[in-house]
Amino acid sequence: MLISPTGRLCSLSLPASGWVTVVMVAFLNWLADVGVLAASVVAVGAPVPLHQLLDAYLGGLVDVPLRAQGAPDDDGAFTH
Repeated sequence: MLISPTGRLCSLSLPASGWVTVVMVAFLNWLADVGVLAASVVAVGAPVPLHQLLDAYLGGLVDVPLRAQGAPDDDGAFTH
């Protein structure tokens, strides 16, 4: 008997403590990503503008073009 992937996925369950662990690990993974991005900015001798760094990271994460002041525009340059 073959089980479809969606049927198998829907049959999985996770207790509340498991979801807390998943969310905590995901958040730590996100912090590590931002930390590596900040370290790479420092490695080239540039200052780390936290707000612009988070805008650039989150913009790439969700793949939505950001247009707010201090966010990268179409060519990737930061605007002030």
